[in-house]
Amino acid sequence: MEPGTAFRMEQSFSERLKRYRKERNLTQQQLADALGVSNKSVFRWESGGGYPDVPLLVPLARVLGVGVTALTVTLLHRRFATGAPEGAVLGWHMPRGRALLPLFGFALLVGFWAMYLWPKLPLVLWQRQGWLFAGLLAALALGYGLALKRKPLELLLAWLTLTMSGGVWWLRQLDHVAWVQSLSSGKLFEWNSGLNMEKYLPLIQPLPALFAVLAALAAIYLLAAGLTLRENKQSSEA
Repeated sequence: MEPGTAFRMEQSFSERLKRYRKERNLTQQQLADALGVSNKSVFRWESGGGYPDVPLLVPLARVLGVGVTALTVTLLHRRFATGAPEGAVLGWHMPRGRALLPLFGFALLVGFWAMYLWPKLPLVLWQRQGWLFAGLLAALALGYGLALKRKPLELLLAWLTLTMSGGVWWLRQLDHVAWVQSLSSGKLFEWNSGLNMEKYLPLIQPLPALFAVLAALAAIYLLAAGLTLRENKQSSEA
């Protein structure tokens, strides 16, 4: 890359961003609110001190009413077409605000299944275990959609990991039932092969692996949601 090329590209992007924002009669704060970021981030982009993360490029172009190419061609070229791996570095930061909502969702899922470790639950909760689990997943999906509608990447990750969470339904003790509950009296009995299962409901409890999978999915979401792609300062100054 020729000396000064990175500087010219950086200025080109910042100047385009500032011009498009003013043409839309938007303040830096209004643009920041529309993107779900701070006004300090917008100021940094316009002053040439940094770039928006890749997932923000399409929403940014939409808010400014311009084509993605018109706004981002130099930025994308700077990051991906130069062939210099030091031009962009992969980083991580702790998600904040609403982006943490899926972690609360995972906590609810863990709490839901932890409840079924206690065999003395009301009979109806055992009978409707599948429906209650499906309802919880649907409620979480709706809540994510409403809370994260301005954060498309986090919303996609939340829905993806939530869908995968539905698979823990099969991580239950299907072959090792320890307790049954009388359908007539609601009393608990230890399972044995001599019981008439037409009169008893097997209490299918979660396996330890179920909780391990939910914890792993929460960690995957946290890791993916916090990934960032930022300019290498040393490369920009070269």
